[in-house]
Amino acid sequence: MRYAIEQERYIDAFHYFDALLNGDLINTTSYFYNVTGIKNYFNYLLTDEPEDQGFFVPFVTRADRRKQIHVGNLSYGSQSDTVEKMLLNDVMQSMAWKVAAIANANYSVMIYNGQLDIIIAVPLTMEWVGQLSWVGTDELRQAPRTVWKVADS
Repeated sequence: MRYAIEQERYIDAFHYFDALLNGDLINTTSYFYNVTGIKNYFNYLLTDEPEDQGFFVPFVTRADRRKQIHVGNLSYGSQSDTVEKMLLNDVMQSMAWKVAAIANANYSVMIYNGQLDIIIAVPLTMEWVGQLSWVGTDELRQAPRTVWKVADS
């Protein structure tokens, strides 16, 4: 995968990634699922999709919500495969330069990922953020860090 990225063969790199972890476009299960049995790569503590993941579709497909998000007659999810396939060449390319350009243009940028996410793990995100080059780099590196907690956890 890394070799393919270094050679700018981004679609090949995506297919390696997909077979290894994601499993979206392959006709079988991913290597990750085969060795762990975990279906949910957004939280490695959960082997199956949590029930609350089913709340999203009914929420966004309500008539009032559809009007608010301006989707017209489009069926929810009917274009997901098409969109993913159109983005294959983009997924494995770094967008750090674009994030830096946005931050340098004085836009606020929030970067978020789940604490227990397999695909975009926190240490990877922290390394990536640490390597961004923009006007606020030094200030960000010296900023105090706060651990957010739920209740008294």
